Amino acid sequence: MRKKVTKLILVLIGVFLTINTGISTKAQKTYKVKVEKEIGFDNTYKIGYATPISLTIKNQGKNINGEVEVQVPSSPGKYMSYVRKLSLEKDGEKRVVINVPVSYYRGKYKIVITSEKNIVYESEIKFNYTNNNVTQFIGVLSDDYESLTYINKMPVASGMSTVTKIIKLTEENFPDDIFVLKAFNLLVINNFDTTKLSKNQYDVLKQWVADGGTLLIGTGANHKKTLGLFKDNFIEGDVGGSKIISTSLISEMATNGDSKTEVNIETLQVRIKGSIPVIQDKGEVLMQTIESGRGYIGIASFDFGQSPLAGWSNNTNFAEKLIITVNPNIIHMDNIDSMRQSNKGDDYYQLKSILNNFVEMATNNRPTFYLILFIYVLVVAPLNYFALKKLDKRGLMWATVPLISVLFSVFVYLSGFGSRLPTVTTNMLSIHNMDSQGKSTVSSYAAIFTPQKSKLRIETEDGDRIFPITDSYFFNDDSITKEDLEARIISDGNNGIEYVNSSILQPKILEIQSKESNIGKIDATINFKSGDLEGTIVNSTNLDLEECFLVTSSKYYDLGSMDKGASRNLEESKNYSHGGDMYQFVDMVYGYHYSQYSSHGSEREKLETIDKNHRNSIFHMVFNQWQIKPVENAIFIGITKNSSIKPLIVNGKTSRTNERNLLIMSIDLNFQEGDIIYYPKGFLPYSIWENRGLNYDGNIKALTGSGYTEIAYTVAENVIISDIEIEMSGHANGSTPVEFFIFNNSTNNYETISSLNISGEDVSKYCDIHNQIRLKVEMKDGYCEIPQLGVKGKVK
Repeated sequence: MRKKVTKLILVLIGVFLTINTGISTKAQKTYKVKVEKEIGFDNTYKIGYATPISLTIKNQGKNINGEVEVQVPSSPGKYMSYVRKLSLEKDGEKRVVINVPVSYYRGKYKIVITSEKNIVYESEIKFNYTNNNVTQFIGVLSDDYESLTYINKMPVASGMSTVTKIIKLTEENFPDDIFVLKAFNLLVINNFDTTKLSKNQYDVLKQWVADGGTLLIGTGANHKKTLGLFKDNFIEGDVGGSKIISTSLISEMATNGDSKTEVNIETLQVRIKGSIPVIQDKGEVLMQTIESGRGYIGIASFDFGQSPLAGWSNNTNFAEKLIITVNPNIIHMDNIDSMRQSNKGDDYYQLKSILNNFVEMATNNRPTFYLILFIYVLVVAPLNYFALKKLDKRGLMWATVPLISVLFSVFVYLSGFGSRLPTVTTNMLSIHNMDSQGKSTVSSYAAIFTPQKSKLRIETEDGDRIFPITDSYFFNDDSITKEDLEARIISDGNNGIEYVNSSILQPKILEIQSKESNIGKIDATINFKSGDLEGTIVNSTNLDLEECFLVTSSKYYDLGSMDKGASRNLEESKNYSHGGDMYQFVDMVYGYHYSQYSSHGSEREKLETIDKNHRNSIFHMVFNQWQIKPVENAIFIGITKNSSIKPLIVNGKTSRTNERNLLIMSIDLNFQEGDIIYYPKGFLPYSIWENRGLNYDGNIKALTGSGYTEIAYTVAENVIISDIEIEMSGHANGSTPVEFFIFNNSTNNYETISSLNISGEDVSKYCDIHNQIRLKVEMKDGYCEIPQLGVKGKVK
């Protein structure tokens, strides 16, 4: 009998599979769908970023009314489906673009097209030519793309190397998703009708710049096309006529001053509001820049594709110098980006830990937890014993105890009863980054906690893009046909995410599209006077800040709490030396990272320690990702639990939210009094000029290893330098004495530093025509902090 039942079950399973397969095969034959696939931008994409999957779908069968999805492995045994709706008539053709993440280990992705719940097409794709995270992407928007291919080299610090990819962009493939555009390091717009870009594309472009991107715009004879889109306050100005000028600056820039050949170039008379001229000759402005958020916009008065640039043998060198002139910080961005992406696995766990450990979570439902624990112990021990004793079945305790434990665990897991959450809860971390003018962008991360297993539909009130954050180091090289759906990421409508079956044990970690933040600004007027900083800081935001700090290259000022409208005088604030190490500053404020609370302390003391550790972790993560290093400026940092972001919508309802907001603003320091300017030691910006064998750690501003490093210190060219002060490292040691040299421009060689104070005619020996001073450090198996320079002079 048992054999007959087994055979019957096997037959039924076989029939079911046959019917199911038959239906799928029949559906695919009925619809007759063909798909042409393209990954990224002409098969160019980068690890750690989203990239477009472009599908040209040809329907040779019956009408399709369904969805296109790209299934992406997300965790062991699971995948996420990136979905877009599809409506396509018979014999119709449509291009569908779905943006998906490119993780460190890609595996195979699957493309599935359904119509009325029938699978009408499926195939796999694999990423074969992935660029790593040190590859620099240059995107070019131009109707004359070939004339701009000379812009193919990104500036890097001397001794460093990078790979550059130039990518042709059009109004069709220009990203409308910030997570895709973040893969680009530089964008160039020249001789292109910018009005062809959609509103979404334009909004993403502005956000990309605010997040730290560098945008170059060529004008000249085609300025009406190129500037046509910019009619808001992103770029404002007045345009006059054009004329041909003669200049030697282009040759000088391309040859480091070796050639001063005069060339004729057509220029446009354009004045951009809030810009700074960075290249000008004979009273004519050739290039001007605008600082926007953390990014830069460079507007040239000429066309990048015209003569004498197009076809010139030195045009690539000129373009490289032009880029670094617009954004001097761009030489550090490749290293920062590489570190950020290479540490992305660590960042995932660090972010997950931060979002898990809000102090509010430690206080939720604690009495209920103890009550449940008491009931469990009562049921599993005395009540169980007395019930079995009454039934004279005490020998069954070996079975009833584990059974009750399992049933109780299943009940708690499914119901969420007794968990630390009474309802769906969001922990949100928002980082507001303000430029010196107070323009702010916000990057937000969230964790969704549920009190019970359930389906979740997550979206924002404004339809902002939400991106799931998963472990990028998860690897799966197999097909995903046997895996389970974890979530659906919707690319239409309100850009939501649908989690199929959330667990109370695993919160969902999300990144929310960065956007402009309207919280006000920090007003500050700070001068360097009598050997110290003085001035006033005003909280002109709409947030009450619980803790505030002003951090310079060598010390920090504890400003305490600052409610909205409050002000602080630096002279009245306590300050402490942190030795140029931002992590030391954090540990000085909050104690050693992950310090433990005393088991004998009060509940309040335990919660305070948890909160301090939490803030310590937030600061460490931000410093890791953004490489914040105050030098010639100061950094204002404030933190608050006030609400600044609209709460997420979960299953149609506003989610209960715990917030942390971190404000970071660069504060300009005034070193000038009258026409005299003095940069004290530690406030002069520097860059690593050439590195041979030594390792540079920017977080602690120190060198280690064996070899030498050249360091270039730069002063504004409108300063006539009269005095140079040099401070050698207080901590320098090695198997042989550490040696310090300074570059003599007269002899064109390095020489041993013989004096720590240079003045008079000797200044011109060591400071070149661009106000640059170069030092060299040599050591063997050693450690050395970066030497500090101070400069005194007169403003021209």
